[in-house]
Amino acid sequence: MSSHYIEKGKEPVRRIAFIYHRFYDGDGNQIVIGGIETYVQRLFVLVARIGFQPILFQSARVPFERNLGKAVIYGIPIQNQTLEEQNHLLYEEAIRRVDDDDVIVFCTELCSIPTDRKRVISIQHGIYWDFPQGPPSRWAWFAPQLRARRSQALLVKRAQRLFDNCDNRVCVDYNFFNWYRATHGAEVSGNVWVIPNYCCPAPEDQLSRRNSETTRVLFARRFEIYRGTRVIADAIAKVLSKKTDITFTFAGEGPEFSYLAERFEGRPKVEFTRYMSDQSVEFHLKHDIAVVPSLGSEGTSLSVAEAMGAGCAVVASAVGGITNMILDGYNGLLVNPVAEEFVEAILRLADDKSLRQRLASNGYRTAIECFSARQWDERWKQVLDRVVAS
Repeated sequence: MSSHYIEKGKEPVRRIAFIYHRFYDGDGNQIVIGGIETYVQRLFVLVARIGFQPILFQSARVPFERNLGKAVIYGIPIQNQTLEEQNHLLYEEAIRRVDDDDVIVFCTELCSIPTDRKRVISIQHGIYWDFPQGPPSRWAWFAPQLRARRSQALLVKRAQRLFDNCDNRVCVDYNFFNWYRATHGAEVSGNVWVIPNYCCPAPEDQLSRRNSETTRVLFARRFEIYRGTRVIADAIAKVLSKKTDITFTFAGEGPEFSYLAERFEGRPKVEFTRYMSDQSVEFHLKHDIAVVPSLGSEGTSLSVAEAMGAGCAVVASAVGGITNMILDGYNGLLVNPVAEEFVEAILRLADDKSLRQRLASNGYRTAIECFSARQWDERWKQVLDRVVAS
């Protein structure tokens, strides 16, 4: 352990205060399922292991206090405020409860505010405005396409401003950081670390458990349109019209559940389920192919990393930080986020077992060498050591 950390039992344990809008639901009854929530829970475990007390402040409908392992989550009843007001109020609450030697972490830059405090870290989770837009019409100023484009432009300016809110930034991919350097127009100030997202790879001897004659395809994402629910639904319908020895599993929850459940009602080869984050490896081991059909808003995808770490062959959209993870044809297949290309890729892997196994094997090696939780932990330890010493 670095000499900068205070040992338990000798002096009060330093705290790391996390700021996030919605870790639990507004009443504090249930943890929200999502990539950032999984990321933050991993950070809780890490910082507690190296001697910090993790606490988190979130917006809530009613005040609450919850214990999650070593972490304490405080719900602050400010949900009726604007997001900008919530950010300031959560930051003020954190400042009120921590000392100058403690660390504050904005769980996403969308929660951040400008601050000169040195022991503050903001986490940037990737480009989130890269959704496809239709071509502008002749009457573009009155068309929805232009409104979307103008909204996108505002998001771009906002992203630049939020990234500069504090001196210490952690990016989950090079895609965002390269964009920032290309558009910022000046030397990047402060500290920026790129720490790709992680997975906990399965033991290699468990990968041989796949022996079914049926090809099993998994969509393990939150059910949101921007995560590609409509794209993969169209693809599944077409694949099932061409092949019978294939099944599909939707694992997750979200606003698109009703649409998906209704569309595939009565289809025995399509099932719906969910699992907790610590069950991810075991669940992926039951499948052969994992699909990640996101339209945009991806960093280094946890879904891609988890699938590769469990030896699934991955078919993913060539968007965002996913292109930092997959080399097309080596450790997965990259396609455009359209149904026809997912259909072609899924059928190709279903019909070619040797290709499927080769991609899965290379993906597993990539997960071990580049995206293991052990490496992620070590990189975050180095960041915390640097920030505490500042």
